[in-house]
Amino acid sequence: MRFHTCVLLLALVGLGAGINVLLLKPYDVTAAHMYDSSDSNHDGIFTLEEFAAEFKVYDINHDGAVTRHEYTAYVCFLSPTLYQISHYMYDEYDIAPADHHLKQADYSAFYHKLDADHDGTVQRSEWISWWSQKFASLETANAHTHGQADSIHGNHHCH
Repeated sequence: MRFHTCVLLLALVGLGAGINVLLLKPYDVTAAHMYDSSDSNHDGIFTLEEFAAEFKVYDINHDGAVTRHEYTAYVCFLSPTLYQISHYMYDEYDIAPADHHLKQADYSAFYHKLDADHDGTVQRSEWISWWSQKFASLETANAHTHGQADSIHGNHHCH
């Protein structure tokens, strides 16, 4: 199972108008499953190359950049219940710069957020720690949408 199929693990998150992230508890177990699925060569180290390669499936028009629409459309294809959280996560990934196009610079910047000890690799423990904290932070999100979800699209459902 690859990173993009880990979206299905997150399908439990989006229910109705709110985000029920509590269904992902224990967060460390969910994060561990995500890591194991994302480490494509199963060497115990999740590399930047593995991370960037995972996003190629979202690039529907194959132009080398993943737009918000491409990302959310693919997430909705996998699991419509994730529309709201897909915008939240897109905002997490779109950071270098935040221009609504995910490119190598975004993957690199996000990867470095995961690399807590700044040694150039993301170990399983770093991944689990970051995602566990992210899931915990979503507990307070409830019906709140992060970033652009409602302001651009006007609702929290796939379309």
